[in-house]
Amino acid sequence: MAKILRKGTSRGRVIIALMAFSGLRPESLGNYEGMDGLRLGDLKELKLSDEI
Repeated sequence: MAKILRKGTSRGRVIIALMAFSGLRPESLGNYEGMDGLRLGDLKELKLSDEI
């Protein structure tokens, strides 16, 4: 898994991690450009903050 993640772009690493560790299905990512798939707003439990 580490080899795969090292080879990917930033976007690719996020997609790989979501699919590998959360069970996200490829079709929820949307079309080739990623324009019609899952959005952050669709994840009601997600809380974003600037705190480190």
